[in-house]
Amino acid sequence: MKYLIKESQYVYLLENLDKNKKFLTNVMGMDFTGKIKQVTSTYDVPMEFDQFVSPQMINRGLNKWGPMYLFELDGYKFLYQDRGEYEYFMDEVGIDYVDNEIPEQLGIDIIGLRFSDILDMYFNEEETLNESTDKNKKFLTNVMGVDFTGKFKKITSAYKVPYNFYRKGGITLNHAMSYLNAFGPMYFFELDGMEYLYLDRGGKDWFIDENGVTYTHDEIPRVLGINVMGLRFSDIINMYFNEGEPLNENVDKKKRLFTKVLGEDVINSIREITSPNQLPIEFLKSIGTSIIQRYIDVYGPLYYFVLDGEPFLYKDRVSPSGEEYEMYINNKGKSYLDGEITDRLGLSDMGLNFSDVIDTIFNDEDDVITEDEDKMLRSRAQRRLSFIDEHMDELDRDQICDYWTKDEVDDYVNSSMANVVEQICDQIGSYDLYYEIYDYLADKGYKTQFRDFFIDTINNYC
Repeated sequence: MKYLIKESQYVYLLENLDKNKKFLTNVMGMDFTGKIKQVTSTYDVPMEFDQFVSPQMINRGLNKWGPMYLFELDGYKFLYQDRGEYEYFMDEVGIDYVDNEIPEQLGIDIIGLRFSDILDMYFNEEETLNESTDKNKKFLTNVMGVDFTGKFKKITSAYKVPYNFYRKGGITLNHAMSYLNAFGPMYFFELDGMEYLYLDRGGKDWFIDENGVTYTHDEIPRVLGINVMGLRFSDIINMYFNEGEPLNENVDKKKRLFTKVLGEDVINSIREITSPNQLPIEFLKSIGTSIIQRYIDVYGPLYYFVLDGEPFLYKDRVSPSGEEYEMYINNKGKSYLDGEITDRLGLSDMGLNFSDVIDTIFNDEDDVITEDEDKMLRSRAQRRLSFIDEHMDELDRDQICDYWTKDEVDDYVNSSMANVVEQICDQIGSYDLYYEIYDYLADKGYKTQFRDFFIDTINNYC
């Protein structure tokens, strides 16, 4: 699969490659940069080897196992070949090494590396960026002993934080909101059977586990063994998460179409907003920072764009009754809910919404939901709403007394609502209706019931 990689990611890959090389140089006591030569014919083999290996043997080896590699170690020339089940070395005096002697001498065997990993790191540096990414991942996986590919979940809303983290009291919903607002997205992952949240706090790694224990002094990087390489956990996130978007001809065609319809100025101005700090100050003054943050927490990212010199925020919405509509707000706080901006953009005549532009520009990889699938999801959700009354009857007063304080009523209500909605979404096998279900339950008074239960427990039971 091919990837589009941004310039910032390219710079990161180069920096990370240098860090990995420095680490290996420290381990091995030597730097192989520019000192490994690929051998693809007998003419590439130095004459020192002629006395011990014939051209015919070299050709047979090349034909069967592929290229050899020539390097020097402690004043001796060596030929190396990866023969699948084992690594083959031969020095210039005709001695073969097939029992891991050379990796042991270099000290790379104790960190689970083969000599082929050294080749991947030092040889053929002008490879494609995707190959560089894969090799860096392979290297880091060997060092850490764990492959994080596909194991990170990006969290941009406090309501998406797993309930366990709130229940144990290590973090509250308000804390999560403030962290996301100040530092950007968190990342959820598992390590050795324990769930963690990670946040890059402006140059400092911060972790909290499912039991409420925080880690701020490189404990996790030390466990993974990346601290000795000069790497932070944010480097791991950059390597394993958001590697780029798969190339898709249909997506490219749509992008070209939208560019023609809307113009390059509009397309180039579109930005995803996950924090009020990303917006021009005019929006903060006219709408309010807390309101914008609340909106992001509840409904997910907003989208900023400029049309005819006028800045807008956009979000597609679904009402509790299931009606879909598009909301635009300009930098003066004026809302547009009746399709005026969609008309101005020229999308209405094509039967399109601005959400179609957003989906194409940001190339979301979510499955397309057909009308029949949407009806099926709603039907599943409706059938499962009955369990909520049973859930309310089984609320645990001891949990409130043990883990919550009187001032955390809002946190309890919000996390309880999020927990219920997540259970429904898990049961129907989709989170596409998450916010609609949340709004529906709030309108039915369940937030009030959670609040009343909390206050009654605090006042009369704790």
